[in-house]
Amino acid sequence: MMTPTPVRVPLSDAVTLYAIQTDRFKTARLSIYTVTPADEVQSPLGTLLFGILRRGSQKYPRLSLLNRRLDELYGTTLTLRNFLRGDNHVLSFTAEMLSDAYTFSGDDGNILEGTMEVMAEMLLHPLRDKQGLLRRDTVEAEVISMIDGIRAEVNEPRTYAATKLRQTMCEGEPFGLSLSGSIPLLETVTPEVVTALLDDRLQRAHWEVYYVGSELPETVADTFRRCFAGFAPQALSLSVTHPHFPPASVRRMEEELPVEQGKLCIAWSSGITDQTPVENRRDDYAAAVVLCELLGIMQSSLLFRRVREELGLCYDCDAAWEGKKGILSVTSGIHPKNRAVAEQAILAVFEDIQAGGLTDEDVALARISLENSYRQLPDSPAAMESYWFWQTPEHSVLPESHLQRFLSVTREDIIRVAQMFSLDTVYFLNATCAGEEDEDE
Repeated sequence: MMTPTPVRVPLSDAVTLYAIQTDRFKTARLSIYTVTPADEVQSPLGTLLFGILRRGSQKYPRLSLLNRRLDELYGTTLTLRNFLRGDNHVLSFTAEMLSDAYTFSGDDGNILEGTMEVMAEMLLHPLRDKQGLLRRDTVEAEVISMIDGIRAEVNEPRTYAATKLRQTMCEGEPFGLSLSGSIPLLETVTPEVVTALLDDRLQRAHWEVYYVGSELPETVADTFRRCFAGFAPQALSLSVTHPHFPPASVRRMEEELPVEQGKLCIAWSSGITDQTPVENRRDDYAAAVVLCELLGIMQSSLLFRRVREELGLCYDCDAAWEGKKGILSVTSGIHPKNRAVAEQAILAVFEDIQAGGLTDEDVALARISLENSYRQLPDSPAAMESYWFWQTPEHSVLPESHLQRFLSVTREDIIRVAQMFSLDTVYFLNATCAGEEDEDE
């Protein structure tokens, strides 16, 4: 089945709608993304600002009123997301709602317009005091919440370790910044600071609106124009994302925390990104994707078979590919006493690929795994939205065309591209509360 493609509708100089029309689902999905250059101070403040915005608006001054309105909209849900897209910082509100085609004909209004009205209220009309500042109690409550979140990061060791790997590897680059900032930074925040940031964001912006559902693109665009009437910011220039290149020597970092399972994270850099051109039919980017798939993503990956099953050195071992920076990383959960031998085993798997120790069967399994993933794209609104959001607009590729790139990758392509990767960073989270049980339990 062909994956539906988005219809691009410019709503203003700074706002673009990407509407993916499909009648496969009884629900619809609407996401409003604001994208800004990643910045050491402005990114954490932006994260704080969006947390403040979701606490209420002039029309819905209390969370109870906001939640009641969402219940009236057939249980529409709103989710805040916060992440990096290359060297740019992305914040978004995502709504998942029932399609209007499945509501009673006598209902007053419609779900799409009602949901978009709520989102406009939150983004454009937050709670302010008589001086026009964001309310002090709301700002202080969100500051406390973010500080608590920073202190609680160690309670999710896998996420914490992956974040520390990124920050260690890309120190000094926008991609290495913390999106939550630091506790000292947050403790200096005042209503004046975040109000100035909000007013600036409303005047200069880069917004991408994604809709997946049965409504016509024109209907979604008209609804946005009504709900966001008067919103006409100037376009904000984004950062050009640059590949990450390896350091002169391998970076190493180790921490100890009172957790029960150690985390070993290893990263390689390549200079290959989603902007790397195809030259003389040499598609380095496609080969890098297949390399990552067979290394640690597909169900029977090389790391799973060799490090987890054959050697019993880890609880789990997975790979990830950051295509906008050219970074391949491996994260494994291990017993601290296996730290040295587990690192050696993981590196040996990668070095074996570089040396040509790769079978045609491994490559075929990776192709099948990728094909299954791409075939399933039309089955999920979130997957379709994510696929198109991560494409560069001027270089967007149909999923079916993208898949053909991967299916044409050969064993020799993978070996050649693997040799372009250099070991970059090793991060180890030492678990001081790990027991003495067998590491393969």
